This record gives sequence, C-alpha cells and structure tokens, in this order.
Amino acid sequence: MTTRVSISGAGFGASETINMTFGGASPITTTTANAEGAFSTRFTVNPQPYGPKAMKVKGISTNQEIVLENAFTIQPRIASMTPSHQEAGKKVAVAGDGYTTGAVNILLVNKDTGALVQNMALGVESDENGAFSKSDVAIPGDVVPGAYHIRVEETSLATIAATSDFTVDAIAVLNITAPTSNQVLPAGTTSTTLTVRIENHTGSWHWQLNAPFPDNGTAGGERVESGNTATISGLSNGQTYTVYATLVDAAHNVLSPPVTASVSFSVAPATLKNISVSPFSVNFGNVTVGQSSDKTLTITNPSRSTGTLSGSVGSLSSPFAVVSGDGSLSLSPGQSKSVVVRFSPTAAGAFSGTLSITHNATNQSSPVNVSFSAIGAGITQIQPATGAVGTEVTVEGVGFPATTAFTIDFGTTVGVATGTTDGTGSFSTQFRIQEIQPNGKVTIKVTPCKLVTWRSINWLSLP
Repeated sequence: MTTRVSISGAGFGASETINMTFGGASPITTTTANAEGAFSTRFTVNPQPYGPKAMKVKGISTNQEIVLENAFTIQPRIASMTPSHQEAGKKVAVAGDGYTTGAVNILLVNKDTGALVQNMALGVESDENGAFSKSDVAIPGDVVPGAYHIRVEETSLATIAATSDFTVDAIAVLNITAPTSNQVLPAGTTSTTLTVRIENHTGSWHWQLNAPFPDNGTAGGERVESGNTATISGLSNGQTYTVYATLVDAAHNVLSPPVTASVSFSVAPATLKNISVSPFSVNFGNVTVGQSSDKTLTITNPSRSTGTLSGSVGSLSSPFAVVSGDGSLSLSPGQSKSVVVRFSPTAAGAFSGTLSITHNATNQSSPVNVSFSAIGAGITQIQPATGAVGTEVTVEGVGFPATTAFTIDFGTTVGVATGTTDGTGSFSTQFRIQEIQPNGKVTIKVTPCKLVTWRSINWLSLP
C-alpha cells in the first residue's frame, strides 16, 4: 500500500508556483498558492532508501524556501506479493521498497511468534532507492499448510524489516481413478464413466479427450461444476484414447501452476472368430472294393481371430465315415483340429457325401459343408451270371487305371479276354466260355487290378 502525505503552508506570493522536494533533488510535486499566499496539497511517497527524509518547499517567484529536516521517515514495506497464498514447493513473486541500498533476506516466519520457519531467499539485491523485486521465491516443500508471515529484512540490520500475511495452501491433488491406466474396455463399449479424485480444491474441473490442456488461460473442454464423475461417450471398437483432466479457478482458467492428470485406455476390437477348412472338397480317387483309404481335413481358427471358434463336426453315411475328429469343436486363435475321413467301398461305383461343420465364426455362414467323392473300383456287371461252355459273357467294370491294358481270367482259364480301359478307367468286354469249369462259384480276375470277387456264379459243366 502506498503512503499519501498532506502538507500545508503560508507566506508565499499570491498565486505563486511552489515546488516541493522530498528526500531528493527532483520536485515530487508542484502546486499553486492562493491569493493569500497559502497552499495545501498531497503527494505519494516515492521509493526511497530507508531512513528520515527532509522536505523542502520553495516558491518559484519569490525564491522563498523552507526546509523541514527529518520531516518524514521512510519505513521498509512489502509492496506486493503474488499470490498471497500458495502451495508448498511452488513459487511467489515478492517486491518491496524502503530498505537501504544493499541486500535483503526473504524469510518465512511463524505468524504468532515471529520465529523463523525457513529461509526462502537470501541476499536479494536492493537498488539505489532501496527497492527490490524477486519473481521466483520458492515456498519450502516441507512446510506444513497454514497461516504464516513472509518477513523481508536487511541482511546487515535485521531490525529494518517488514512482514506480510501469507498462507501456505494444502497441495491440490487430482487423480483419475477410472478408467484405469491402459485399461481395455470390452468390444462394443460406446461410453464409460470418468471418475476423478480431488483433494484440497473447492472449484470445478474440466476434462477432454486426446488433447492436453494449456499451461495457462482458459481451460476449454468439458466443464464439471460439482461432483467427481463425467461420462465419456462416442467410443469405438479398436480405438485408443487419452483422457485429460485439470483443476480450474472460478473463471475456469487453468490453475497456476496447472494441476492435471491423464490416463490412456482403449476399446477392444470387435471379436473376430474366423474359420478355415482345408480342403473344402476331398476326392479319394479310385479305391478297390473291399479296401479303404483315409483323407485328412484341417479346421483352423486363424491367429488373426480374437475369439474362440466353437461348433461341432458332423458324421457321414457309408461308405464314408469320420474315424477321428468328429463331435464338439473348440479352438482358440491359432489352433487347428484334424478330421480323418475314411472311404471303404463295398461295391463298385461312384460315391459322394457331405460333411457339415457347424460353427460360430463370422467370416463364413454356418454350417461349412465339405464334399467328398470317390469311386469304388471293381466289376460292376457280369451278364449272364450262369452258363456253360460256349456261353458268351459280358463283363463291365469301373475304377481301374485309365487307358490301361487288362486281361480277364475265368476260373482256371487264363487270358480269356483282353482290352483297354477308357479315359475314365471303365471297361466293357465280352468273352466266350471255352473250357469246362467245376460246377459252382467261379472267380473272375481282372488284371492289372487286384483280385476282385464280384459275386458267386454257378456255371454248369458241359455233359
């Protein structure tokens, strides 16, 4: 607070200009006497070094001069302290005047007893007018919150001192408690609750996504006047977010220094459940009647999936059969399952079947159907089925090697007929029974294929 001094006088010339000097060479103010040569005026004490000051009043026209020795004493003062309260460990700006030319110490003292609590800044220089200014005076970090005095005293003479009220604030605290750091929210989450913990702050707070707050000035973002929760909305699958929060003053400006918090979190990608079946179509080729062949198909939940593939593997009708891998299906991402299917023809001909695999995958409709095809290799027809020497017999077959020469043996007669299979491995040929065979079942053998017994044939021996 500045000091205003009033001064009055008389005995000067009518309407005379009067200069007043206060402790220095330059006039501090100028006034004009009235018609009776009297005057009355006020002036503001300017910064000057500590101690008594002379006051001189001089008429300009009459050159009359009055000197008042030790008329006023300059006392030290703390002219400004910004802010007047602050948290421990932070800084304030302190300025003052009325000290001697030299240096001052800035101290934190007990408000009631004046006892030293801690030094804040020592040896701060004062200028030729006894004024000083220091913008970065640190509040000791271990000071207990409460009311104190800041005392500024001469380094050489501690009695030249001034004090000012000062409050060490409890430290404002802001933490985000939900969502937690690096939390992954379930896929499909579109909003979540933002929860903060606030201590030693009675004002409001602001929050915003994916943009930090400025270090000073208007905070912006979403304002929360009271309470400690807000709703974060507009979230999407597979996205990562950072939520920022800051405490603000009554004008919704960021505190100085800022008190902020931030947390990163994400929403999980949509659950992907893929199925891969290989192969989709299985051809066993030609399998001799009475024999079998196995084929393996693989069901995979690719590693790019994010969920468990579940379902079931069905069954097949004869002559196909699932010999392993049927039943329930449960595969984590990256896992596979083998299904073994067997073809066991009991008759010659072409066969087909479909294996259904039900599933919960999103990349294909359920069920996935795997087709199977095969040919049972063997004789499909012998006409007629009975006869004697001289009977002409027609033999047909499928599933043999394509365009391959073959011979037919009839009972004990070797090479009763020859021929070549067509491009599909089928044939049809005739032969005449030339030798008497024992009465009863006769074996017909087609070479190069393995022995095939098609059916019992009763041949009558010639008389």
